[in-house]
Amino acid sequence: MLTIHDFPTQQSLFAMIQRVSKETKQSVDDVAQELMRDWRFAAPRLDDVAVACINPNDQDAALAPDFREPYRRQWWTRVACDVLDGVYRHLTGQPDGYSRVAIIFPVQHGKSLHVAQLLPAVFLGRMPTLRIGSFGYNQDFAKRSISHAGSIIRSKRFQEIFPGVHIGLHKKIPLQQRLLMEKAMEDTQDAFAISYQGTIENSSVVPHSRGHGTWRCGGSYKSGSWPTPPNGLPFDLLIFDDPYRSWGDVESKAYNQHLWDGYSGTLSKRMQTGKSAMIIGFTPWTNDDISHRIILQWRQEGHKVKIIKFPAWGREDTEEEIQMGIDRSYDKRRKHVYETDENGKRVRVQWGEVLDPWKNAVPNEETIPFYEARKHEPERERYAMFELAPRHQDTDRFPPSLWKRYNPALKDFSIEGVLLSLDANAATDTQQSTSKHSFAVCGVWCMHNGNFYRLDEYRGKPNYSQLIQELVKLASKWKGFGSRIIMEETGHGRALSGDSMFLDLMGREGFSVVATKQEERAGRLPKGWSRMTKEEHWGLIETPIQQGRVYIPVTSFAPVTHEWVNTVYEDGRSISERIGFIEECQRGGTPNDRLDEMAQAICYLQHYEAGVSWFDVACDLGVMDRNFL
Repeated sequence: MLTIHDFPTQQSLFAMIQRVSKETKQSVDDVAQELMRDWRFAAPRLDDVAVACINPNDQDAALAPDFREPYRRQWWTRVACDVLDGVYRHLTGQPDGYSRVAIIFPVQHGKSLHVAQLLPAVFLGRMPTLRIGSFGYNQDFAKRSISHAGSIIRSKRFQEIFPGVHIGLHKKIPLQQRLLMEKAMEDTQDAFAISYQGTIENSSVVPHSRGHGTWRCGGSYKSGSWPTPPNGLPFDLLIFDDPYRSWGDVESKAYNQHLWDGYSGTLSKRMQTGKSAMIIGFTPWTNDDISHRIILQWRQEGHKVKIIKFPAWGREDTEEEIQMGIDRSYDKRRKHVYETDENGKRVRVQWGEVLDPWKNAVPNEETIPFYEARKHEPERERYAMFELAPRHQDTDRFPPSLWKRYNPALKDFSIEGVLLSLDANAATDTQQSTSKHSFAVCGVWCMHNGNFYRLDEYRGKPNYSQLIQELVKLASKWKGFGSRIIMEETGHGRALSGDSMFLDLMGREGFSVVATKQEERAGRLPKGWSRMTKEEHWGLIETPIQQGRVYIPVTSFAPVTHEWVNTVYEDGRSISERIGFIEECQRGGTPNDRLDEMAQAICYLQHYEAGVSWFDVACDLGVMDRNFL
């Protein structure tokens, strides 16, 4: 369908109106007014407004700290803007609209820009009486969207496109009218109200009336925290920006329930009419995060739902996308190419076409292109945040294919600098054993040629005295190969680190006891280690594991053992008691004590053996950029 933007000059537009007038036998004025009332013909597109208003090289464009580059219109931004325009069609009662939309972008690709900054500005320009709410993971994040949307509306370019739409009270409003209006207007860091000049028909401003007539109080744009939303506010359009800050938020059942309570108990009850709409802009951290629950709820309620996805690389549709009926036929990019190796495993031999070619433009040869750097992200982050196909956390935390194998019987394999890494029982009472799902695990590790080798382990549910006996027994076995045992000062670990009898027994076997808090203060563990969650600890070791730097034995050859590697078949014990190292790491659920002690051992060994700062270690592990400072 033709729109007003397809006519380069007013003369060509007028010539078209004259032809229509002649064919329909209507007056020129009647044809012009009818066309201008048709949203599909007259309304400026979102990306047209973005090109005009987001350009740091234009002093009349929006002034905002995040608008550092001109807006680049591409095929995928065009698709996204078309879908978002479908929300406006629904709000104004036009055909082919969408009442519920999910926009799924990779991180750093303009998700918040399109959904929470550009869209509210353009919609308020078209329809100044709208009441819009935007909610993110906290108040400060949402305030940024308010600030940037406001900078777009205040820009001269926006005023040229949408005359008569103003934030707050325009200086041209007569004083008496201003005094009456200012009581109803709101302009703060987390909200602004609109005043407008024009005639509203069919929910939109009649184009030829813009900038004329009486000033009126219009709609508003309010922001807030999704977990703790404000109550009692009416909305025509709700925008939900990504509510998660970290993996800790994503995997917290309490936090996700808090989000759901905020959505179902407060925000969804604020919708005013059947023409109200919702938009979610998010990155799929997991297959069962809050966004999936909301989309399922939308479909159960019978809404017209539209979901669009733009992975960072071209790829085939996933099974989940097919089951959910997500149509990605608009994505014509070249897809990933896979081949099957000798072990029957599918291996990617060619990456798909990138989403935003401009991001790969680099200023010099020393800079790594954006998408090339993303290829080396830990698999969990890359699949979730860039390929938009998150792996299931219960089966794909650390797949078995990641582990390298070694044969301890080989003559060139040397064992030295052995470290005992203890994840102690959760119990604090020295007479009690551990809780239901927590084991005491002491892994035996060494570092050889820059790689990490797991040699042996003790794993069980002992009481305090039994734990001392088992640790002394393990230290005696490895006497002469190592000199340190590291442990967290929690549960039985706190008691052990201050138990003079235990310290003396370990000393006789040649092992000194080091505590994680002590090593953290000395800079031999990352700052904040004791306050990190399990997920954050595991995240520090994902890169070396995926780089093939962590080895487990294929056989036992004294003193190395391998019985702990694989899960033991049914022998009357529960799965948690007989689960092997590989399966426990693959699940990433409970039990997960081996993962905890492994993270502790790898982080400590890397620093201790290299004799460098933790910043250098983090850079070497790939969890920090050396150019960060």
